[in-house]
Amino acid sequence: MDKKVPSLDALHDIVPADAATWWPLAPGWWILGAGLLIAAVIFAWRCWVKARRNFYRKEALAELERASSVADVAVILRRCVRVWKSAEEVNGLSEKEWFALLSASGEPVPEDIRETWNQSIYGSGEASLEVWKNFASQWIQHHQAEGTYV
Repeated sequence: MDKKVPSLDALHDIVPADAATWWPLAPGWWILGAGLLIAAVIFAWRCWVKARRNFYRKEALAELERASSVADVAVILRRCVRVWKSAEEVNGLSEKEWFALLSASGEPVPEDIRETWNQSIYGSGEASLEVWKNFASQWIQHHQAEGTYV
């Protein structure tokens, strides 16, 4: 019984496989890339829409800084409401309806603002312009326009 014992000299060298290439990509990577691109475009579009939708807020706050009377503040508030309401709906509002609209879309109108409304607008009394500016600033920043996702 002559068994041949394999010797190390008879073994062949191990040949390594070629390195995997990065290109062309597998179909899964193309699908993932397309999905990420679509998601990025949708995200950028929504950010742009939100910025355009809130542009009037920045303008109103800048105008509010330059307001010199309570009547100016009232005009700025009306302009903000006119962004999402028609002129016919806003211009014909009574005092109570106006305050109800402001309260419904934002923070409730404080009692001191309600009390000084006529005195301030028509100049028959002294009202603090800073109180009005603070209220208007808070309302402009935090109100929710009807039918929008501002």
